[in-house]
Amino acid sequence: MLNSKYAPIVALTALGIIVVLVLGWFLAVKPQVDETAAFSADEDLVRTNITTIEADSAAISAMGDEPRHV
Repeated sequence: MLNSKYAPIVALTALGIIVVLVLGWFLAVKPQVDETAAFSADEDLVRTNITTIEADSAAISAMGDEPRHV
């Protein structure tokens, strides 16, 4: 196959496919993976905030349930 007249065309086609795949990874896939990781970190922060708000809300509700002495 290396002595074929089509060998350079096949080699350049294979190289072109590899280049397209590598560029596709760095330009399309990797940024999405990075963005997903950032969203995951934000999700952890939001869940922590929700837990804090629920605890504070429960404390406020408990204070409202106590009888008032005027």
